[in-house]
Amino acid sequence: MQGRRRLAGAGAGGKVVVRLTVIENTIAAFVVDSHQVEIERLDKQLWRVKIDGRRYATFCTESRARTAGRAEARRLRHRQLP
Repeated sequence: MQGRRRLAGAGAGGKVVVRLTVIENTIAAFVVDSHQVEIERLDKQLWRVKIDGRRYATFCTESRARTAGRAEARRLRHRQLP
């Protein structure tokens, strides 16, 4: 079973230790020019990026998610300029 392991030295009737990792959904939001960027932690190594409420992409680290969110918001700003 995933998340379970036997104690070292325990026999067939040994105790089973269950490890549970609870990760709350945390959301970080910031503004780049006129665009709202949200970074949401979905799992231990999964971050979702939303720009102006629209889902953009998912990343395995918060750093990459923040960088990509900023870059996409800047790209959208340049695209809107005349």
